[in-house]
Amino acid sequence: MASTRTNGRIQPQMKKASSLGIAAFLLLSCGCSSPYRGRGLVTPAQPQQDSKPSACTALDIALSFDSADGEFNGMSHSGAYLVLTNIGLRTCTVPRRPQITWLDITNAPLNAQADTPKGMHPGPVLTPVVLAPGKSARSALRWVSGEVYDHNTCVNVAKGTAKLDQGEVTAPLQARICGDATVGPRFEQQLLQPQGQTAAPAGSGNAK
Repeated sequence: MASTRTNGRIQPQMKKASSLGIAAFLLLSCGCSSPYRGRGLVTPAQPQQDSKPSACTALDIALSFDSADGEFNGMSHSGAYLVLTNIGLRTCTVPRRPQITWLDITNAPLNAQADTPKGMHPGPVLTPVVLAPGKSARSALRWVSGEVYDHNTCVNVAKGTAKLDQGEVTAPLQARICGDATVGPRFEQQLLQPQGQTAAPAGSGNAK
């Protein structure tokens, strides 16, 4: 490009500006960008972390009681397995030691409390049980079924309810739980343990 002359002096600025303009045009037309563009501002993609399963709702879980063909029956003693089965479509969690309430034939709650294991008052934090769809966890329940105390008190159970983090589930159970009249009927409740096999959905449990 010819230079311009002002007051007898050559002005190189126009030539320099034109060269920069041509370079910018070439960069834009070829889709190129400056190697310094955005330096220090680009954050590399982070790998996604698997989210923890959320708590099961009452619609995800079916409750049933399994007498295990009389496995718990003995001299004035009885019991059953409490079984929680994931009948939903997602993996979720249930309490390791769900609160159990016994009901009579009129659905009224009964005064029969679970014994508190040693070291569990308030005890350690219990991690929940993770249940995939179709999987189950069970807990052994044991109680005195006969009048073996000097002063007895007994209740006749028609149903049992297990409390979840989100709702509760109920299933029928015919049982007689006895205890000393001074403390009332008591029962032993073990922690829920996951079962390895795929369990069939229990149809006897009803969500509330």
